[in-house]
Amino acid sequence: MTPSHGHGAGVASAALWGSVRLAVLDIETCNAADGDHIIDIAVVTCRRGIDTGRWDRKLNPGVPIDAESQKTHGLTDEEVAGAQTFAQVEPELTRLLTARDGEQLILVAHNAPFDVSRLKLEYERAGRAMPDLAVLDTMALAKHVRLRTGDLASLVGALNIVNSKPHSALGDANATAAAVMAMLVTAAARTQDFDALLAQVMGRRKSRTSAIQVAGRKRRRPRPDDIAEPGIDLPAAHILGHAELLPEQPTADDLATWTAQVSECGQLRCPYLEDRIDVAPLPPREVLVLLEPVLDTALSGGRPAAVATVLGAVLRVIGGLGNRPAALAWHKTWGPRLNAAGACTSGEACPACRADQPCPLDTWHQALATVALGPMTKQTQLQGSFMRTNGVNAGKGVFTTWQATGHRQLADYAAWLVHEYWQSADQATRATVLARYAWLAGGRDPRLCAAHARNTAAPGGAAHLQSGIDICDQALQSRHGSTDDGWRDLQATRGRLAGQLARRTLKPSGQVDRAGNPIPVRRHHPDKPERARLTRFSLDR
Repeated sequence: MTPSHGHGAGVASAALWGSVRLAVLDIETCNAADGDHIIDIAVVTCRRGIDTGRWDRKLNPGVPIDAESQKTHGLTDEEVAGAQTFAQVEPELTRLLTARDGEQLILVAHNAPFDVSRLKLEYERAGRAMPDLAVLDTMALAKHVRLRTGDLASLVGALNIVNSKPHSALGDANATAAAVMAMLVTAAARTQDFDALLAQVMGRRKSRTSAIQVAGRKRRRPRPDDIAEPGIDLPAAHILGHAELLPEQPTADDLATWTAQVSECGQLRCPYLEDRIDVAPLPPREVLVLLEPVLDTALSGGRPAAVATVLGAVLRVIGGLGNRPAALAWHKTWGPRLNAAGACTSGEACPACRADQPCPLDTWHQALATVALGPMTKQTQLQGSFMRTNGVNAGKGVFTTWQATGHRQLADYAAWLVHEYWQSADQATRATVLARYAWLAGGRDPRLCAAHARNTAAPGGAAHLQSGIDICDQALQSRHGSTDDGWRDLQATRGRLAGQLARRTLKPSGQVDRAGNPIPVRRHHPDKPERARLTRFSLDR
């Protein structure tokens, strides 16, 4: 993505920033029996699209630096032996993380739950409370601006940013700061309200530091008291089993043991399963091959929550399919079974549902559609490879081919991705046309339906607004209980359009009801009848 820095983009970006100050955080840690300890920390502050200051400290963790952590960041016990402790630098850090002079302070990090949870642990050790701040995760922001990246290295690579000191707190904080400022230029084209942007980007993710629990690193040995979820009773032996990591060069027996542990995670609806997948030292494609038999067993067991738990892990490595034919083949094989798997219930829910996040059973097709669509460029989209937006073949392309060959779910979500691509490329007309053709072809992705409803209602007339509402109502009939955030957004769009229509068609009386809602004027009230005037005709003609 190459953000535009023209005059229009600059004005929009300035409007978005307003009084916002970003505190971009990065840490490096080491493992210990009582949880992770921070040994390197940095904060880069940003205002109005430029970095305005840097603060970084090496810290004495008070525990030996383990060999595994040292391989990552290269810091040794000797290098930090004379450094300050976290408790000693905490007052400086807290000042940086405290809003002042009416500013809006946002904490930014890449994979924010990791950094924030470890920082909160250090605050606890120091006997202090970490300031409660709004959180912006650059992993989520990258997804919002349609960058297909995962770790920080891939993000800065996609943005052509050079990280001169990767795996150092200051180097990574500088790179994250540059990345967030570049992505905000793109985001500013859609909204100039930072609160609205945070809501759109973070969705159901934990968007404040107070909502993120204190936790250890994924490779820390889990403890039974780490689980604080009601209704989830994991055996202590299972939790401790997560410390048995898959070797770098696993044998057939190692793989069999690991697969059995993954299967047990699924049956227990274990919230640590995705962590187990993330630390597996295998390419995503190989992990996917190991997970498919586990998914097959879960589907045969008839417990939707177990299926959703395993499916959440599968989605971590679905990118290992690598190309469109493989993604389409996977959808053809697994799609019908996943669609028939049922849904989690309040009595038995997967980790995502318990965390009030979209259930993998409702959103699995999105990750697969991203793989099937592949990289998007202006040239390939102008050629109409996905959907032509003009000419005699307008509305046709890969989209209609996928629909006709049983890949409707992938077609619908891919259409939304292409729509967002056109919006980010300042091709709003193409995006509008694509949304209309997708709707006419039966596409029912809730985000794209909401966009089409807004486009239809844009002229502002009562008939236009009603047509937009009708589109929302028709689309909502396809929800079928889905927890996908897009349906909530579509419902909100309907509410806004209904409010606009009511304000246009009802005259306020100046009074309000008990709930504080405005009371419209009642025409032809029975106590005060109004007689319509007779139409006068002229006979002079």
